[in-house]
Amino acid sequence: MGRPRSGFLCVLCWFRRFRSPDLLLACDGHRDSRLKQATGDTRGRSGLNFASRFERRVRRTFTLYLGAKIALAVLVLAVSAATITVTPTSYTAELGGAVSVNNKLTGIDKGFARSATAATANGVNCGNNVTFTTNPGTTVTTDVTSNDYVYDIQIENTTLTPTSTCYKVLLTLTPSSGVQTIYGPLYIATSSTFLAWQPLDAKFDVGTTLPASPFSFQIAVTCQSGTCP
Repeated sequence: MGRPRSGFLCVLCWFRRFRSPDLLLACDGHRDSRLKQATGDTRGRSGLNFASRFERRVRRTFTLYLGAKIALAVLVLAVSAATITVTPTSYTAELGGAVSVNNKLTGIDKGFARSATAATANGVNCGNNVTFTTNPGTTVTTDVTSNDYVYDIQIENTTLTPTSTCYKVLLTLTPSSGVQTIYGPLYIATSSTFLAWQPLDAKFDVGTTLPASPFSFQIAVTCQSGTCP
C-alpha cells in the first residue's frame, strides 16, 4: 500500500496518543518538519524579494547617474559652442603730477574728469580776479565746453596768507612727446579782510581728449601783486 497522507497520519496519531506515547512523538516530529519547511520557504521568498529590490535600486541609481553625465556633457558642448565677444577698453595713464602752491596757500589735486555742463571764463586777470570768500562752491575757470575733459584743483587760504594779494594759477600738460601745453592763467586773490580756510576750485578745460599715454602735468600758483614774499 502507498504512504498515508500527512493529514490522515496526524489524525491517527492523535487518536492513538493515549495508547502509544512513541507514536505521539513521531507525530510531533512530523508536524515540526512541516513547520520548518514552511519557515524555510518564507525565508527564501524574503531573500528573493530583497535581491529584487536591491537590483531595482541599483538600476535606478545608475540611470540617474548616466542621465546627469549626459546632461553635463550637453551643457559643456553648448557653452563651448557659444560666441564670446571681447570689447577692448582703452585707458590713459598719468605718468606723474606736481602741485606747486607757494605763498602760504594750500592745494588739493582733484584730477581730470569730463564736464557735464559748459562754463564761461572768469578770473582772467588780477583786475578781474576771483576772491576767496565764505561762499561754498566758489570757482575760477577757463571757458569750458560740455563733455570736455577738465582739470580741477582746490586752493585754500590759511592763517598766514596775506590780505589784498593776487595770485596766478597755471596748468602745464606734458605728453610722452615732450611738447608742453599751457592752460590758463587764472587769477585769484585774497580780500582786504583777514580770513582763512576758504576753499575755491580752479578749473581748466583741456579739450575733448587727454594727451596720449603716458603724460604728466604741473600746477603752479604764484604771487602777482600785493604782499608777495
